[in-house]
Amino acid sequence: MEIGYIKGIIKETESTRRFIIETSKSEIFDFVAGQLVQLGLEIHGRVSWRNYSISSMPDKINTFELLITYKPDGLFSEYLFDTIQIGEMIFIEGPFGAFVLPRKIDKDIVFISTGSGISPFRSMLSYIVENNIETKDVYLFFGCRTKKDILYFEEMLRLTRVYPKFKYIPVLSREPWSGANGYVQHHFPQLISSLSEKPLVYLCGWSTMLADARIILKDMGLELGKDIKVENFG
Repeated sequence: MEIGYIKGIIKETESTRRFIIETSKSEIFDFVAGQLVQLGLEIHGRVSWRNYSISSMPDKINTFELLITYKPDGLFSEYLFDTIQIGEMIFIEGPFGAFVLPRKIDKDIVFISTGSGISPFRSMLSYIVENNIETKDVYLFFGCRTKKDILYFEEMLRLTRVYPKFKYIPVLSREPWSGANGYVQHHFPQLISSLSEKPLVYLCGWSTMLADARIILKDMGLELGKDIKVENFG
């Protein structure tokens, strides 16, 4: 277990915050893009733990970011949104997880996310671009309700400009706009069907989307573990 401190809190949307966390034991918090941490908070005299995917890229410093969505009546998120202050101590376990990029990226990659499930994909995409990692095409489907709920919108658009192999498809379910409408699980099948070979698909987000997407991908002939990776802790 490691001690950390809240270094910054940034409002992304009405229901989402970025928490910048500084570790105290080492000069580098070493993790692989896509991994998660367990965050521990002492609330009412008891330490509670939650898992969160790291949203920042590995950059060999002692800070990292978590993107956290508010959950009504959630003891942990209510404390993070309403009580915690800059400089407050937290506990860290990890990093953990195998929800990471392959060492050699020899397939198209399709990231499918909703809500704060974009976290590990932001980490992976930043890592790819900043380190000039050789890839085939990389697609990101991101689903949310309205345009004001889109996370990292300008950042993702910037990545499409600096990294032409990256294709960004935000999808809104409750607001008409010039982009894609509906649910992400209604949009990725057409793309995957058009590819010359099976891509590597990563899923992270709301439980309903994960369940639907796994069924759709299985029906398309993709196999969990081989062609599909799933993470529940966005």
